[in-house]
Amino acid sequence: MAKDNYSKIRSFMAKNAPTKGTAKELKDEADKLYEKKLAEDTQLLEAYNNKKLKSKSAIKKAKTIAQKYDN
Repeated sequence: MAKDNYSKIRSFMAKNAPTKGTAKELKDEADKLYEKKLAEDTQLLEAYNNKKLKSKSAIKKAKTIAQKYDN
């Protein structure tokens, strides 16, 4: 039974393995995505602080982001 579970886990991991080759490439990609998200959040918060946001959804999103960074 345990051997069956082990083989299922191995096959699942093989099917869902990352396409990038090394851990360094994966880390670099994650860092780039984080920097991009951080820049978007910063831009949205600056617009919110300068009272330039008009849509309610953008204002709500900015408030949520502000609360996330306050904690």
